[in-house]
Amino acid sequence: MQLEFSNVNHYYGRRQAIGGLSFDLRQGEIGVLIGPSGAGKSTVLNCIAGLEPIVSGEIRIGGELASGTRVHVPAERRQVGMMFQDSALFPHLDVAGNICFGIAKRTDRSTRLAELLELCRLADYAGARVHELSGGQQQRVALARALAPRPKLLLLDEPFCSSDAALRSELLAEVRQIIKEEGSTALMVTHDQAEAFEFADRCGVLDSGTLCQWDSPYNLYHRPNCALVASFIGDGALIPGTLVSEHEVETELGVVSSDQRLTTLLMEAGHKVKVLMRPDDVVLANGCGGTRAQVFKRAFRGADILYGLRTGAGTELYACLPSRHDLAAGDAIEVSLQVEHVVVFPAVE
Repeated sequence: MQLEFSNVNHYYGRRQAIGGLSFDLRQGEIGVLIGPSGAGKSTVLNCIAGLEPIVSGEIRIGGELASGTRVHVPAERRQVGMMFQDSALFPHLDVAGNICFGIAKRTDRSTRLAELLELCRLADYAGARVHELSGGQQQRVALARALAPRPKLLLLDEPFCSSDAALRSELLAEVRQIIKEEGSTALMVTHDQAEAFEFADRCGVLDSGTLCQWDSPYNLYHRPNCALVASFIGDGALIPGTLVSEHEVETELGVVSSDQRLTTLLMEAGHKVKVLMRPDDVVLANGCGGTRAQVFKRAFRGADILYGLRTGAGTELYACLPSRHDLAAGDAIEVSLQVEHVVVFPAVE
């Protein structure tokens, strides 16, 4: 493993910032930690970089112990690269000078510079000053500078948060491709779920310093392991239901069947549950005896519209429908369920 977090705990005074955190990244993988402000995302990066000591547990980078109860390798010896929210480039240096700042004394400096200028598509800008570059070019320079020493691990602290939506999408794809072509291992933190899903091979949800789930973006969305992850990730709703068998749950909108067993020691047949309904699980009934629901809000997204719906019993759920269906708040429609991934949790009274 290129990065190993093993039961790491960290405190600010008496406040626990990280609690029993464990996850790993293999060589060449890109991981992303997401969570609300104050979840502990930046603290994790600071602990990896050696800017914060840990109270207990272990952090290994490239198989070597970097942090432990009695071990704290200084930041400058960890071989970790950093890319920040602000590109933090030196305005008095040109592009080449910025990229080579951390490898000024290395004999392969010129060769490495040429490699990175080519990789990051900056070959025509080696002599340009920072103020002469676009925002996207500045970010590519910052990435090249972080990659220049060939770090064991690259850390990215919300590097795209100050970019506009169009540039952010472009940078996400570019930076991911560059990291993959370089064969680097990277960990990014962000609060933007769409950004995380597009960038990550593996993704984790942090809540108050605790890792709720570390998995593929697909599984986080379709197979969340707890109600918190289900509620935090993507649009959707937890609607009431009753387990009627090992593979079936009854809801107000009909019975939903699963290929996987739904019952557990905590949820047996007859138990009340909460069923996760994503917007793509709810479709128009098209006259096939669906459930009547009223639109209470809508969000236009171009090709589709996300509708908030409320049934006669007061159950709220969401549906993502093609924008050729232009419904207004107060309109009534009939919907049914078409659920591929059935996810249920115990109902908490």
